Amino acid sequence: MEKRYVGLIIVLVILATLVFDLSITKLVVLNRIDFLNPLMIWIGSSVIYALVAVISVGLLIWKKDKRNYIPVLLFAIILGFVFSLILKQVIGRLRPEFAPLIEPLSQFSFPSGHAIVVFSVLAILQKGFKKISKLWLVLAMVVCFSRVYLGVHYLSDVVFGALFGYFISIISLELEDNYRFSEKLLRIFGFSKKPVKKKKKRKKNKR
Repeated sequence: MEKRYVGLIIVLVILATLVFDLSITKLVVLNRIDFLNPLMIWIGSSVIYALVAVISVGLLIWKKDKRNYIPVLLFAIILGFVFSLILKQVIGRLRPEFAPLIEPLSQFSFPSGHAIVVFSVLAILQKGFKKISKLWLVLAMVVCFSRVYLGVHYLSDVVFGALFGYFISIISLELEDNYRFSEKLLRIFGFSKKPVKKKKKRKKNKR
């Protein structure tokens, strides 16, 4: 799919979210299906943070030529989590006034931390796991849906959370591909003793 069409779809999704935010959120919450509740509670729980890290790192370990992306992937997950906490405090949007199926971690909802974290690794996985990354996208969307279903987020919380997370993933991937960010991270925390390669100055020929 061409980039211009992707951009158009994103714009349309954002507009639809802003217009129908409350009505879609209510529609989902008021039409819960009882036998799905336990599954949604599990998917939308805090366990997903650990699963995202374990599964994504496991995939990179499995594919040897992509192991160098592990540090930057973990960096993206942590950055996404911290970013969501900061934005929640700054924006201060209160959670929906519905009957939540779980107890939220904080009183603020925008953006969804779950959405940010689960999308923060997508671009990195797309680099080496095209088929698996499509499955991951489906999983990420289910996680986002579960947060609305559970009554702890508005639709806009998860939509913008997903966009923020994917943006973090793209930036992290660019840092790795263009600046060897993983090597620098490992060096900062003392896990790599490789010296920084410096460009040699050309000596002027003396005549």
